[in-house]
Formats: sequence, structure tokens, C-alpha cells
Amino acid sequence: EHSYKVREDLRLAALRAQVNPHFLFNTLNSIKWMAMMNGDAKVGKMISSLGHLLQFTLASNSELVSVEREIACLKDYVEIQRMRFGEKFELAVEIPDELMNFQIPLFIFQPIVENSILHAFDDDCDAGIITIGADDTDESVRFFIRDNGKGMDISQIRDPVDDELRAKGKFSRVGLKNVDERIKIIYGEGYGISVESVIGEGSTVYLSFPAIPREE
Repeated sequence: EHSYKVREDLRLAALRAQVNPHFLFNTLNSIKWMAMMNGDAKVGKMISSLGHLLQFTLASNSELVSVEREIACLKDYVEIQRMRFGEKFELAVEIPDELMNFQIPLFIFQPIVENSILHAFDDDCDAGIITIGADDTDESVRFFIRDNGKGMDISQIRDPVDDELRAKGKFSRVGLKNVDERIKIIYGEGYGISVESVIGEGSTVYLSFPAIPREE
């Protein structure tokens, strides 16, 4: 029985080795160039964005990354979603240069942007904007992700997750809760997220972190 388990583990390791990141990247690259040669630039661009996203996901071993790297990953994610759902929204980045090297938890922005993409804009929307910005003080660094969508009832965020609300496509509290918990685990209870929203005008999610240490 022991030798069978060893053989099975080795077989699984061999299978995993066959579908390694390099194989995935090379395959995606081949498909991208085939699409480009056939004159389908849109498909080529989508595959290129997916390749970047996979590379970022598989190559990131650390829990924290720079804002600059996180934004680069977010842009690829948004580009894929724009091709999937139509170009009814765009991403505007308004983060000051001095905060681009600030370290944040990996994939901390993506769940919030995803909620805006899936729930903030109606199908007939053609002027959606998701803005990501930041400001810092002596006490904290605060990022915000704002959309000009249809807004939501804030009570849905405070109340426990309700399966019926989720089924109706309301703002997912699961993603928000996960982001809030990750920030609190790393930095403490004084940091995390807060939400502002006005029906018919849009929503803003704020993420607060400890301030950058100041040089004397």
C-alpha cells in the first residue's frame, strides 16, 4: 500500500511537471501569434493579457507586492473583462508616483474592481469609469476604488451575507470581507476597508494601511 502511494505521488508530480508555467506561457504565446497572423488583433490582445496575468499569479511568492506591480496586473485583468463584457467601462489610475513603491497585499484591489465590473454598470452603459486613486497622511495611506455606476444599498454590506441577495446579483460582500480580513490580519484592527455609495451615482471602497515611515 505504501509503495502504491509513492507511485501515485510520483505519477501526479510527473503530470504537474508536464503542465508547468513555461508550457502554459509558450502555448498562449503560440495561440497569440496564430491569432495575430490571422488578423484577429482583439483575440491576440486578450491572450497576451491572460499570459501576463498568469505569469504574475504563478511567479509571485511573496505576500506583499508594490502598488506599481499590482496595478500592472489589474490593467491586464480589466482588459480581459472589457473584451468579455464590452467596452462599457474603463479604468483610470490616479495614484501619485510616490506611492507606486508602497507595498500592499497581493491581489487586494482585484476583488473590488471585479464587483464594480459585474454589478455597477447596466448592459446599456457606455461611459463607465472605475477610478483607483490614493492619498497619504502622517498616520495612514488610503487607496480608493470608485465607480460611477448605479450605486447600492449600504445595509447590504453591513448585514450577513444572504444567499438570496447574492443570487440577485447584488454587491458581493464575500470579496469585501476577504479583503478587509486580509488587511486586518497583516496590519491590525485599525485598518481595512470602508464603503460609501449613493444610489444612481456610484460607489467608493476605501482601503486604509499604516503610513509610510517618514525620514527625519
